Amino acid sequence: MSLPLSAHGRKFPLLDDIIAFTDIAMRSRTQFAQLELLSQGITSILRTRISLPAYLLVSDPWRYVRQELYRSEELGYQIVAITWAPGQTSGIHDHGEMWGIEAILAGSLEVTDYAIDQQNNALVKMHRLGSRMLEAGDVISLLPPHDLHSCRNLRHATTVSLHIYGKPLEVIRRFVASGDAYREDKAKLHVV
Repeated sequence: MSLPLSAHGRKFPLLDDIIAFTDIAMRSRTQFAQLELLSQGITSILRTRISLPAYLLVSDPWRYVRQELYRSEELGYQIVAITWAPGQTSGIHDHGEMWGIEAILAGSLEVTDYAIDQQNNALVKMHRLGSRMLEAGDVISLLPPHDLHSCRNLRHATTVSLHIYGKPLEVIRRFVASGDAYREDKAKLHVV
């Protein structure tokens, strides 16, 4: 089992609680039950006052920063924090057939959902389903194939989001605009 960052001298309030609750949720029998328990538990945990450590608030002006906080060798899940500078976006992507949750620890993110209408080789036609603003403490579930979205920090402050995936998420499908369609490709995710 990987040790949480707090065991390496990098403290993160509530990380031990998040790990303990994720362990409980991951032992549920079905994926739906795991997601339900995880969403409810993380929502409950985030109701407490959170003081984020300085290392989670350090952004990069060129791209959002992904930091792996924990990886369970026993149960296979991964916990990642993403730090978003003002104006940064993820672009349209899915999660490589991996389920999980996203939660906002500080700041806010606009999440815009999409649906694929038609796929022809590497080109995809899709439409926007709608947007919602996630604020600190909000949690959403990601369950393929309904996990196609983009995230964007619209505020003038740094945002930190927490992501828990059923298995380590290392490659995603992303979609880049190409005329009135989108070109699909794979992207390897970078973690620090």
